[in-house]
Amino acid sequence: MKTDICILGDGIVGRTLALALADQGLHVGLVQPPVAVGQVDVRAYSVTPASRALLESVRGWPQAKASPVRGIQVMDQGRMTVQFESPDSPDAMDATDAQKEAMATIVDAADIEAALNMALDYAPRITRLQAPVDAPLKVFCEGKGRQQVSRVGATPQARPYEQAALACRLSADIPHEGWARQWFDNGDVLGFLGQGSHQLSLVWSTRPENAARLLSLTDEAFCDELMAVGDGASHSVGQLLGGLVCQSQRQSWPLQLSQIDHWSGPGWVAAGDAAHTLHPLTGQGLNLGLGDVASLARHIGQRDYWRDVADPKILRAYERERKAQFAKMGRASDALHGLFTHRHPVVTGARQQATEALNRLVPLKSWVVRQAMGQ
Repeated sequence: MKTDICILGDGIVGRTLALALADQGLHVGLVQPPVAVGQVDVRAYSVTPASRALLESVRGWPQAKASPVRGIQVMDQGRMTVQFESPDSPDAMDATDAQKEAMATIVDAADIEAALNMALDYAPRITRLQAPVDAPLKVFCEGKGRQQVSRVGATPQARPYEQAALACRLSADIPHEGWARQWFDNGDVLGFLGQGSHQLSLVWSTRPENAARLLSLTDEAFCDELMAVGDGASHSVGQLLGGLVCQSQRQSWPLQLSQIDHWSGPGWVAAGDAAHTLHPLTGQGLNLGLGDVASLARHIGQRDYWRDVADPKILRAYERERKAQFAKMGRASDALHGLFTHRHPVVTGARQQATEALNRLVPLKSWVVRQAMGQ
C-alpha cells in the first residue's frame, strides 16, 4: 500500500497528526521508536480548549481522566501577587461542561497517549512502522527528530537557559480545588497542576546543579525542601498544599528556547518539538505542538485538488503561520522568564507591585485569561 505521508515521532503530536491526516483519506506511516523499558512519563499537561477540541476530533481525548482548571494563583517569594480565574467557575457544572468552560484542563501525558493509541487501533489508513519508508512527504514531529531534520538541511538555533526542569507526581494533604499554582522563588520557577482532588504534577525549573542535588535526595527530604519554598511569607508551598508525598520517580531535562531556521523543505516539514521548544513556565509547549498539527492538517486538507501533499506552497504557508505564532509565544515566555527569575531585590519589589496592580485590573485579567484560552 502506498504511503502518502510518513511521520517520524509517535508522541502526542505525531499520533494526533496521523489521525487528523488519516481522517482526510490519506495513507499515513507512523514511525515508532523502540520503547525505553521502565521509562514512565511523569508529566501532566495544561491543555487549552483549542487543543482539547483537536484531540476530541481525532478521538484522542481521555474525558474521564481530565481535570478542569478553576484558575491560576501566582506566588512571588511566598507572597500571592495575582490570581486568574476561569470566565465561568466549574464548580456548578457537570464534568463535561466544566472542561469546556475551564481556561485549561489538566491531563497526564500517559493518559493522552493511551487514548490516542486506542484511536490508532481503529484507523486502518495508519500503518505503524519501525523505520521510515519512502513517501511524498515526511513530517518530523518530536524532539529526537532534530537529528533527522539537520540531515535535510535545517539548522537548530538554540539559546540554553541556565536551568533544568525537574518533574514528578505528588499527593497533598490539602485538596487543590482546581487551582493551578506557580511559585517564583529566588530565580526558581515551581508549577503545580492539580488532578483529582489531592493529586499534583510538579515541574520545578532550577539551576542544573540544584536539579542534580534534588534528584539525589530521598523522597522525604525532597518533599520537606519543597514544602519549605516560600517559608516566612504568607503563602508558602506547605501552607497552601500541606504535607506532600512523592508518588513517582523524579525526572530532569535541560531547558532552552530553540527553533530550527526553516521548518520545511523539499519533501519534508517539521512540527512540535522537532521545530521548536520553550520554557515550561507558560505551560504552552504541547499546545503549540498541537497548534502545528491543526495548521498543517488544515493546509493539506484545503489544498487544490491538483496539488501534492508536499507542494512547497502548502508547506511554506504552514511554516509562515506557525513561525509567527511561535515567535509571539516564545518572546512572551522568554520575557516572563527573564522578569520572574531575576534575583535583584529592586526588580523583585517592582515586579510584585506590578503584578499586584494587575490583580486589581479585572478587565485586563479577563483579557489575559482569554489569551491563555486561545480565544
